[in-house]
Amino acid sequence: MARENKSRVNKVKVLHHSIPGLYPLLAKIAEFDEVQSIIPMHIAPKAKAGRALRFRISRKDESGVRLTCTSNGAAQPVLVTCQQRDRDKIIAKLEKLAEFDDGTQHGRRPRNKKSAAPLMANDLFFS
Repeated sequence: MARENKSRVNKVKVLHHSIPGLYPLLAKIAEFDEVQSIIPMHIAPKAKAGRALRFRISRKDESGVRLTCTSNGAAQPVLVTCQQRDRDKIIAKLEKLAEFDDGTQHGRRPRNKKSAAPLMANDLFFS
């Protein structure tokens, strides 16, 4: 008889506490066929208290994608593991989720986008 794994629900590892609303979001991500497993890390306090759960893609590495999820003044990193060839497919699917934070809220510029070249004084006065 197979033993039931109590520390993992579907592809999501359940180890410790999480920020409010995180596990329903992780359940959505676990439905992606390319995802092998999802591992939430430890919670860290954050200076600004956001109300709704949001996440951003903080890093791509060989084992998958690292997310930073924020809610109610706390941040929690999450590792989404996958095959390296499937990483871009997962990122495209993550960006379509409603909780995705591309950095444009509150007048911030997106982190991963290159900004236009800065204006020089010569451009303003001698055109």
